[in-house]
Amino acid sequence: MARKFFSTLLFIVISLSLLLAGCHLYELPGEHQSESIEPRPSIPNLSPSPTFCTGWHCEINGTVSAEPAEPTNQLASETVTLSQISWCSPTSGKKDTQLDEDGKFSFDVYIHDTDSFNIYVDIEGYQAEKIQFGGFDCLYCHCPPIKIILEAKE
Repeated sequence: MARKFFSTLLFIVISLSLLLAGCHLYELPGEHQSESIEPRPSIPNLSPSPTFCTGWHCEINGTVSAEPAEPTNQLASETVTLSQISWCSPTSGKKDTQLDEDGKFSFDVYIHDTDSFNIYVDIEGYQAEKIQFGGFDCLYCHCPPIKIILEAKE
């Protein structure tokens, strides 16, 4: 019993000596401490946005047409605006694109599941239209095509 006690005590003393020597709180024989203390390297400024963002490179696409929605009633060359709100996506911000001759539009974006999207169409003679959805609606690039039907101003 006494032998086990002294073995345990010896183990604790050796462990603490090594711990203190590693922390430089205890000076081992033959070592001498330096008079000058070197400053620790400064911690770099942390950026409010991370250097990584888990998500997907996707395409958000759709069509814009005037009431009634018929293939011959598309609005070519008009502007569609996408606003992406994201804490980390490199494509966040506002972007404009033009409708093609079939009234189709598309935006290449990097989607994170917490992103918010607004698609805005404001064409003279029609009521403005705004579509809102989130990155969660487009997980793994499964964004449904967006269909915007504009109504004429009265």
